[in-house]
Amino acid sequence: ELEDKLCLNSFINECCMIKASGRLSVLCALSKSGQEFLIKNGMFELKQYLKKHIKIYSDIIPQQWKFIDELPRTPQGKINKELIEHIFNVNLSLPVILNRKEQPCAIEYEIFFYSSCSFFDGHFPNFKILPGVVQIYLAKEFAKAHFNLDLSAGQRKKIKFSNIILSNQIVKLKLEKKENEIEYKYFDDNKIYSSGIFLCENIFKELQCS
Repeated sequence: ELEDKLCLNSFINECCMIKASGRLSVLCALSKSGQEFLIKNGMFELKQYLKKHIKIYSDIIPQQWKFIDELPRTPQGKINKELIEHIFNVNLSLPVILNRKEQPCAIEYEIFFYSSCSFFDGHFPNFKILPGVVQIYLAKEFAKAHFNLDLSAGQRKKIKFSNIILSNQIVKLKLEKKENEIEYKYFDDNKIYSSGIFLCENIFKELQCS
C-alpha cells in the first residue's frame, strides 16, 4: 500500500520497499522530473519532499531511501529483491543512476555524484573530489550487477586517472566485456576521467560473447 501511495507522486515511476538491517527501506526509480529536482535541489530536499508526500497517507515513513533509474529485475522480469537488499547493505551512499544504454557485451551508465555521498566525507573537505579507490569499487559493483560477475579477487591493470570528478557532477561509466577482461571508463562529452581493466580469466570460461 505504501508503495502504491508513493508512486502517486510524479517524481516516482516505481518503487520497492523492503526490510534491510531491521529498517524499512525504499528504492525509488525516479522520473525525469524527479531527477531534475534532485540535481537542482540535492538529496536532502528530495527525501524531505517525498517524506511529506507519504505523511499524507501514513504515519509509517521509510527510514532508508535510495534512488535509481529503474528497479533491478531478474531474467524472469520479477523485481530482484536480493539485489535491492545488497544495495542497502553496501556501506556507502551510492551515486544515482540517471540513465543506461545496453549494448551486446557492454553497458553505459549516466551517473550523478551528489554532494552528500558519504565517500566525499573527509577527502579534501573544502574541495570534494571522488577518490580513485571509489571509482574502482563502483566499476566493480556495476559490473557485478550487470554481468553477474564477482571481480573482487581479480587483478587489474592499466589503471589511469586523467581528471578529477567533483561533487554534484554527472559523468558516464562504460563497462565493456571482452575476452578474459572487463574494461571500464569514466567520461563525459569533454574528457576522460579515469579508465582501467579488470582481469578475470577464470570467470569467462563459460561467458563468451557472440
